Amino acid sequence: MRYFSVLLPLLLSASLAGAQADSSNGTRVSAQYAARVAQVRATQPGWASPLASESLRLNQGIRYDAVREKMPTGQRAWYLGSPMVFATIPFSRVETAIVVPERVWNNHPSLKDGAGDIAFAAKYRILSANEHEGNYVMSAWGVVTLPTGSYGNGSPNASFIPGLGVGKGFGAFAGQTTLSATLPTGVRAVALLGRPIAWNSMVEYRFRRIFVPELEDNLTLFKDGLTDGLVQNFVTPGLWISSLPLHGRGSSSPRAIALGAAMQVATSRLPTYNHGLILSGRILF
Repeated sequence: MRYFSVLLPLLLSASLAGAQADSSNGTRVSAQYAARVAQVRATQPGWASPLASESLRLNQGIRYDAVREKMPTGQRAWYLGSPMVFATIPFSRVETAIVVPERVWNNHPSLKDGAGDIAFAAKYRILSANEHEGNYVMSAWGVVTLPTGSYGNGSPNASFIPGLGVGKGFGAFAGQTTLSATLPTGVRAVALLGRPIAWNSMVEYRFRRIFVPELEDNLTLFKDGLTDGLVQNFVTPGLWISSLPLHGRGSSSPRAIALGAAMQVATSRLPTYNHGLILSGRILF
């Protein structure tokens, strides 16, 4: 018992010291990670992200969109969490993201509601400079989708979506253009959906610090599949309120929220839908 009475305090002291060391290490790693994310954001433009196309900046946070599409037949379908994205910045030039399957409400008696496909994305920022050092960005990305959809609400096969884009700012104005292609991996998906090529362009203007009206042109060239040879185009005006801080005055926390809305208006013949309402909310951290 005498030895035990001596060893017990020593063991408790050692355990407490180890816990404090682990806590200290965890705090240091967390601080280093936060500093790296802050440095990434400081070396790229502070533009608002496009509502209907890919952002070229590296982002960390949660994105949730709800989309309502009006079909030529008059049917209105809702896509909730289209997309719902959890994005992180693990390295100084890299963003990774998980895209959760959307929830599809077809609002049609012959079509079943269900879930869409899950996706995994990675983006590499090739070049960038903030508003004081050149105000530009160039990025490449890739998205892998897996056929997890239910009741036909998704692709029958996996696909890979590579993309490349460049953007430039001029004072309160900014613009970008991107090019991407959807490449299904299976014969069934190619026969049904083809290999569409998307060309998206956007201009935006920031005023009163948080208001950012934007205008996008969303062009899709359909190759192969049931819509082979068709061209679909939407003009998409939108508005962001970006970004509203989620911390008190004087805090250095990057936590903020952004809210946006846009309306896609078809300008081409035989579009897959006539109008698309986009509602977006994003939490940055």
